[in-house]
Amino acid sequence: ARWKDDVTENEKQRRLQMLLNLQNEINSKQSRSELGKTVEVLLERKNQKDKGYLKGRTRSWKKVIFPGSEDLIGTLQNIKITSFANQTLVGKIV
Repeated sequence: ARWKDDVTENEKQRRLQMLLNLQNEINSKQSRSELGKTVEVLLERKNQKDKGYLKGRTRSWKKVIFPGSEDLIGTLQNIKITSFANQTLVGKIV
């Protein structure tokens, strides 16, 4: 037995937007709390969007991008978080 879908499309969109806004606030708060911290990052590959940047992940699986050379791929590096964009942390090797 399925529930009758009696919610209007406009209401569905409004509710979805509320949830997305809340999630964005939570993500921003979490990312702001990382600013200034130094975290260990496994360097995975070149960042496709920003030339000269590498992409990696922290032990808690957060994405981090930072300037660096390709010979560092596959290594663990300490990265100081300096900013963020959406759900990606931005930093520099220390």
